Amino acid sequence: MSKICKNVSDIDMKEDIITFDRGGGAQPFYVSMCGISYCDGSYIVKRPESDIYVIEYIVSGTGTVKEDDKISYPGEGDVYLLKRGRNHIYYSDGSNPWTKIWINFEGELADAIIKSYGLSDKMVFYAPELKEYFNEIYRISRSGTDKKIISDRIAVVFLQIVQRLADCDGGEADRVSTLAESIKNKIDDITDFKTTLDDIVKLASYSKCHIIREFKASYGLTPYEYMLKRRFYKAKIMIKNTAMSISDISEELGFCDVHYFSSSFSKRFGVSPSEYRKLSRTLTSSE
Repeated sequence: MSKICKNVSDIDMKEDIITFDRGGGAQPFYVSMCGISYCDGSYIVKRPESDIYVIEYIVSGTGTVKEDDKISYPGEGDVYLLKRGRNHIYYSDGSNPWTKIWINFEGELADAIIKSYGLSDKMVFYAPELKEYFNEIYRISRSGTDKKIISDRIAVVFLQIVQRLADCDGGEADRVSTLAESIKNKIDDITDFKTTLDDIVKLASYSKCHIIREFKASYGLTPYEYMLKRRFYKAKIMIKNTAMSISDISEELGFCDVHYFSSSFSKRFGVSPSEYRKLSRTLTSSE
């Protein structure tokens, strides 16, 4: 039997959990637990060589999920499915913690369904349309009827969830690129170059750490690095096409002082801002 290590805060962490005894005889689909978790930053579950499956719908917030050597950062609208026999670790983001609906289950029917629909090696799916299915599972678990009947009814809803997950095209990658693209678009729309990354993060529903991870995974550099790249690109345009002083350009683009700006410009382009202006004018006059 797998060992479960679970750490939650007694003050802030809240969970509504329904547990079910197996009773007599093996069941092809058996739900051992179901619930809603209102996580805080202390929430973490470690389940080495798990003897159960876990499927969870993220209502809000972000966090980290690991299954063996796979790692992902599911957020609002994501579903993650962790398989029996794998090493599970999942924990909530400290500044933007999860609220999630989940079930723990096992059985030969569960094995067969997941294998038949090709989900054995898939972990995270972007499927916000499935929220009502998870709400239905929670309502069934609270119905107060016979535990076997509850498991049978949940199995029907679970099959519907799996059928829709199998149809997901691109899964988490679509969500990641959409989030990264939305942040990139916000950066591209900046007209006041004194705008900071923190200003942009305030407009998103994800934590700063999560946004940085997602952006770098999609574009190969952090949002700050991309913002800096755009500022220097704008600096080249202003140096070449305006009569503004280097000091004024530095201030306009939100650099802390002209010396830092000039030094950074030189490292990036191999010439100082003043030298770049002279070169640009020389090339222009020779054309």
